Amino acid sequence: MSKPKALVTDLSHWDQESFNIIGERFEVLEFTSLGDKESSCEIIFTKLEMSIDSKLMDKLPHLKTIATPTTGLNHIDIHEASHRGIMIISLKGEYAFLEKVNATAELTWALLLALIRKLPTACSDLSLKKWDRNPFKGIELHEKNLGVIGLGRLGTKIARFGNAFGMHVVACDPAPSTGNPDHVELVSLDELLIKADIISIHVNYCKETVNLLGKEQFSMMKPGVILINTSRGGIVNENALLARLSSGKIGGAALDVLEGEYSGAQDWTFHDPLIAYADTHDNLLITPHVGGLTFESTAMTERFIVAKAIEKHFLHNEAIK
Repeated sequence: MSKPKALVTDLSHWDQESFNIIGERFEVLEFTSLGDKESSCEIIFTKLEMSIDSKLMDKLPHLKTIATPTTGLNHIDIHEASHRGIMIISLKGEYAFLEKVNATAELTWALLLALIRKLPTACSDLSLKKWDRNPFKGIELHEKNLGVIGLGRLGTKIARFGNAFGMHVVACDPAPSTGNPDHVELVSLDELLIKADIISIHVNYCKETVNLLGKEQFSMMKPGVILINTSRGGIVNENALLARLSSGKIGGAALDVLEGEYSGAQDWTFHDPLIAYADTHDNLLITPHVGGLTFESTAMTERFIVAKAIEKHFLHNEAIK
């Protein structure tokens, strides 16, 4: 009996053990083109690089399951998938498992330290054989106010980091729990924006958080505030951010996510105004959504999601027979 077919995007970047597990249960096809063989695939294993929209679903009429080792799902048209009866398997809601994954929290802190100590430009300057420390005077975190927007798994980790650095941590959360750490002061979003010297964003992307920080919110922030976003593009209004950066009304920003990465356009980076600004200014750092990209975290999340997807896929198929 032949195996059902699985389509795997970005095949060379999957953990080898995860790939082997997929191969035990499926005939694995790499997403390079969509011919007759690929169109018969029942499941697709995908990451953030691939947009799964209605046009792609049209070309995969036998698709029953989409599996992605991510918490965010804005690279998938979840409404269209639901309409077609396609099951989505992700890390969303897997709180116990995700507590073990530290990569994005660590990247958040790395970006913050790199920005306030001007590390990229200092390293670039030295590559020109210069030895001049004076242009790279930074700021310290000790006794600064850290504002954490979203006190879930990642926000709580960032609050702990802030506490370890001797910062006063204030936080707001749309769904505050009763188990908030003792070292965190819960405040409203407006109060956080007024108080914080550093703001770090850790909320989910949804209709309530689109443009959560826009022109009005930026006007409430302290002069010289530092903004870090490792959550999702679109939560920060990028035009408003660029205006504040250009005017010097905020001290700087570090972003691991941009709205354009979900546009589907291959050349969007060449036209993105924030990327263009970062090329010539040292108060903006941008990384290409590498928050969760460590050897440890990718192996853990891919193996977890592959096992979960295989179990759910075959159980679902048995149930509908």
